[in-house]
Formats: sequence, structure tokens, C-alpha cells
Amino acid sequence: MKLSELINGNQVILQVSYSNDVHEFNSRVLGCKDDVLILSEVKCDGRRLRMPRETGINIIYQIFNKLYIWKNVLVDTVAYKDRIFYRVKDASVESKYYNRRGAYRLEIDKELNIELFSRGQSQEQKVFVKDISESGLCFTSKTNINLDKKIRLVYESGEDTYDMSAFIIRKVYDSKSETYSYGCKMPEFNEKLGAFIIKEQIKRRRVSA
Repeated sequence: MKLSELINGNQVILQVSYSNDVHEFNSRVLGCKDDVLILSEVKCDGRRLRMPRETGINIIYQIFNKLYIWKNVLVDTVAYKDRIFYRVKDASVESKYYNRRGAYRLEIDKELNIELFSRGQSQEQKVFVKDISESGLCFTSKTNINLDKKIRLVYESGEDTYDMSAFIIRKVYDSKSETYSYGCKMPEFNEKLGAFIIKEQIKRRRVSA
């Protein structure tokens, strides 16, 4: 997949190295023409972030339950009418599949209820859960939900129950199905859930073998 295949409104994550550490920021695609991609600005501690001039950054994009990454992409910071934009001059670069944090994912593919939290109150919604991992989950819905919203999913399997609280960090709209795909990240790894996922994957392989 090429960067130039992204369309207006697609949400991406920018991995930027500074202060001897790697930081992640949410951004979105504002347009692409002649293999030049324009991204929206991000802020760090209230300040507009300028991209490094001599080194590249990583760009991550999720479509449904697959992550793509473009590594070491050179990005210019462009100031225009008191605003800042990021410009990728060569958006013809190819991506690679990306397994965030090496987390094992378990396909669920069923309708389940989640709790959506807003202003201290929760509302139950039925969504289609694609998969879960020890670091998060992915679901689709017709409802347009804002980024950074907290959600809660209680997943039951046999005698065990797994309580998953996470925050929406990615959102992709599919115009054909008119649905949104949401990527959610938990604040920390759930080791108990991770162990269950690995066992369940092994069990499924034996059944299908």
C-alpha cells in the first residue's frame, strides 16, 4: 500500500523521535496530489510540533484490523496563514504490515455490547467487535464516535470474564459500507487476557487442522 492511496480524513499516527525517545501523535490526511501528501498539524505540550529536518518519521495507518507502516519518511513542516501543515513530497513509498508491540490478536467477529463513556456517564451500544489483543481491540459501528473516548468491553469465554477498558486512538470511515472502524488502546497490557488469547489461537489451529 502506498501513502498516496490515503484519502482526505484518514487518521494516521506519526512516530517522531526526539529527546532520545519515540513519541506518537494523531494526525489526519488533508489531501494528496501528484504524490505529495499533506497532513494536519499536531501539538506537544500546547506547542505546534515541527518535523525533524534531517531524519525521517514513521507513519502508521489502520484499516479494519490491519496496521500498515511507512518507515523513515521525510516530512517538511510548512507554515501557511498562521497554520502549520506537514508535507510528504514522495508519497509513492510502499508500506509494510505492522504488528504493534507484538501483540497477539484474536478474531472475534461478532456483535457485542460496549459501554461508551462521555462526561462521566456511560451509554451502552451494540457494535461489531473484529478482534481483541492484550493491548486493545478493534470494532466497527455506524455511529461516529470521537477519538480519545473511553470504552469498556466485558468479554466472556467459558467460565472466564475479561474486563477491557480502552481509549479510541484510530478511526477510519468506509464510504461503501457507511461504517467506522475504531482502533482502541488499553493503558497497559492485560497479561491474563494475553495468555487466554495465545491458548485460544492454539485451540483454533488444532480444530481447523
